[in-house]
Amino acid sequence: MVAGQTAVITCGPSAATTFDATFSDALTAANQGLDYISVTAQADCAIRDAPDDSLIWWPDASRGGVVMRYQMVMPLPLLTPRLVGVVTDPQGNVVPPPPEPSPLVDDAFRFVRMARTSDDLFDAYRNMFLAFESLLSDIRPRQRQQPQPLPWWKRCLKTSPSAGQRPWETEHKWFMDALDQAHKLVPLGTLTPTNVTNHKKWIERHIYSAERSALMHAKRGQNYLLPHGAADRAELIESLGRLSDYIKSLIEKYLHVRAPSGFFSPYAIAQGAQAVLPKLIPVVSDDEGPVIQGVENLINPGATVVQLSLSTPRVDPDDPVLWWVDAHCDAADVAALSAIRRVGHTRPEGDSGERPGEWCK
Repeated sequence: MVAGQTAVITCGPSAATTFDATFSDALTAANQGLDYISVTAQADCAIRDAPDDSLIWWPDASRGGVVMRYQMVMPLPLLTPRLVGVVTDPQGNVVPPPPEPSPLVDDAFRFVRMARTSDDLFDAYRNMFLAFESLLSDIRPRQRQQPQPLPWWKRCLKTSPSAGQRPWETEHKWFMDALDQAHKLVPLGTLTPTNVTNHKKWIERHIYSAERSALMHAKRGQNYLLPHGAADRAELIESLGRLSDYIKSLIEKYLHVRAPSGFFSPYAIAQGAQAVLPKLIPVVSDDEGPVIQGVENLINPGATVVQLSLSTPRVDPDDPVLWWVDAHCDAADVAALSAIRRVGHTRPEGDSGERPGEWCK
């Protein structure tokens, strides 16, 4: 860690020879180092969005040196005009829209908000599941067990417990029954992968046991998820997306609270990515000027800028809304730089610039 810098640098022996393997080893080492720094009361820090902003290097014998790669994921907003529909009657008179529903207060809303505003995946998933649990317990409240009939010879010796003394039904029974009731409002198939046929069993096994329970427990030798760990992270992100969409639909059907929604088709995203990404040519520079967070930082015209060779844009095989381009150069290409202090890209009109918030060295 470097004072005043929002970066953690790790180095050490590793058998990794690829970006993914080196990134995994480096992130694990960084988190373990921050763990020790925290428990020794030196500082409490957390790594945010490491897959979206990281600088990784590893030795490559085939190239006779070191490979350095900077990986950055940046959002490219696709702006659309606001559309307003007008309803008319058969005579052409405009029909006024129905009044807006009165705002509701529900505990599930708090969990949803905390999930959406969290910058930690595990915290977001926990809160989203709690929103799910809160809604389910309202749709189908947990009940106390009914007393079992006693033999006639015990009835005079033992009185039946009152309703308040009866034990609660098991968590499993309540959860499975609550899923049945939720299915009547929003089909459970929207909460599971497309190849699943037994939706209740899959939800209980994967969402409840493998994910929710693994985030709530940490018994050694049993399944649990370590914060900021790489294990099952991709699956958890995908599950969180489905759970968030399902809860949104469940709130609309059960509480009649609707949120505007919309999406771009994979075709529209592909057309936008293929049109924009080739114009954003990555560059490196030795510009020593300050970097101001939250604003566009143009590279000084007097600084040396080296443009990198750009690949054809390609879609991520696991995420149809994520598109990648690879930019590369040889060591000789950057020999004219006194140091690599900035990584940025050209504007579509040709000016070199750096996206706000990028890490620079």
